[in-house]
This record gives sequence, structure tokens and C-alpha cells, in this order.
Amino acid sequence: MHKLYDKASKGNDEDKQIFNSACNFIGLLQETKEEWLNHKKRKADISEAEIENKIELRIKARADKNYKEADNIRDYLLDKGVLIEDKDGKTIWKFK
Repeated sequence: MHKLYDKASKGNDEDKQIFNSACNFIGLLQETKEEWLNHKKRKADISEAEIENKIELRIKARADKNYKEADNIRDYLLDKGVLIEDKDGKTIWKFK
């Protein structure tokens, strides 16, 4: 499985299909992408509105050079099941 995964992550669509087929054969990756994302949302202990609010507070803390508060907000979101990433001047988030 590890070799198939490595090949799929670096390979083409056929390599990815072979990996997915192997996973399905042993009972893994049975859910659709949508089902998996919904599962991750249900597992997270926070609403999207609260996530957006916390990100705004974090942006303000960073602008004020209050990096301790910004780190606390990042840790809070992580504890709630949310990963945030600062990229190209924007903060993006996803459920972990």
C-alpha cells in the first residue's frame, strides 16, 4: 500500500485509480469526497461563522503585532478541529 500511495501521489490519474482500487478492495476509502467532508464538519466542534470570526480576530491581532494572541487563536481553532494556513496574504482554513 505504501508503494502504491507513493506512486499515486507522484503519478498520473491511472496510478491514483490503482491506489483507490486497492484501498477499496481492502475496505478503505469507501466514502465519497462529499461524505468525508461532511464527516469532518460534524466532528469539528465549531460553526463556520465562529471560525470566520476567530480568523478576523487573529488577523487583527497579527496586524497589532500581538503574536501571542494570534497563536492562541490558531491553537483554539486547532483544538476545535480546524487547520488554518496563511498563504499569499490571506488566511485559509479547512477541517482536519
